[in-house]
Amino acid sequence: MSWSTAQKRAAILSRIRDFFASRNVIEVETPILSSACSIDCHLDVFSAEYSPVPGAPAQKRERVYHRTSPEFHMKRLLAAGYGDIYQIGKVFRNGELGRIHNPEFTMLEWYRTCWNMEALIDETVDCIAAILGRRKVLKTTYADAFTATGIDPLATSIEEVRTVCVSRNLAVPPLPTVTDALQFAMAAIVEPSLPPDAITAISLFPADQSVLAVIDKNDPRVAKRFEVYYGSIELANGFEELADAHENELRQQEENARRRSLGKDELPLDQRFLAALESGLPPCSGVALGLDRLIMLATGEKTLGSVLAFPWERS
Repeated sequence: MSWSTAQKRAAILSRIRDFFASRNVIEVETPILSSACSIDCHLDVFSAEYSPVPGAPAQKRERVYHRTSPEFHMKRLLAAGYGDIYQIGKVFRNGELGRIHNPEFTMLEWYRTCWNMEALIDETVDCIAAILGRRKVLKTTYADAFTATGIDPLATSIEEVRTVCVSRNLAVPPLPTVTDALQFAMAAIVEPSLPPDAITAISLFPADQSVLAVIDKNDPRVAKRFEVYYGSIELANGFEELADAHENELRQQEENARRRSLGKDELPLDQRFLAALESGLPPCSGVALGLDRLIMLATGEKTLGSVLAFPWERS
């Protein structure tokens, strides 16, 4: 990252903090390293061994995890009585490196109490526009976003998705589940077709792609999850949050079962998080935004590494 880009990055961070200060959303900090983490079968985590004292015997050591998101700790703050909050901080995801990916990246995450998904979509668009300038805004549903493919993502099969992808001369990897197939089609067909100079919000994702989101009462096949893009680049992923502790636990157990089926290690359930939900999480919606990607777009850079002082290759 050049000195000029570093100055632009600092200015953007300042503008984001001003954006939330003007809306009375309070900045918080939560742990980067923890004894548990969010469970998502499609995310690979970094882990380390914690020793309470130097040279502690094996039975005293503990496996700890670098966060993939500050979500659980921020919800614990909400359950403890905090109001609207945001955080700018580092998160870590293994197996992710490329033009718009880095194993360590900066996430902007915020939560609004007593807000529904639609209100948070509007604020997410406003936040992006505050950095990129006003753009055309398009809103659609996940099902409608797939219309041009001929796939009904709420009633499809691996075979149908594979056939559509092959017909477009795409090199199709192994697709063990319908969710994997849809995620491939989303990345390979739907996202590249999004308008290049517009902010697009896609909502009502399939329920099995929305582990911690509220199920839509009007259609139990979908959940109140949304993603926001600029052009074909995904910037934000948000939910109208599931507050029920028992349902949260069941869904995380299901994710661990999916991890086993994919040959991945199970991850420990965050019992402190579940206890916080049991004590009472207020109705809320939350969203995570990839800040490095937003800065890349705002500065006209072409790769994520260009807006990082030390991208992975030089870290």
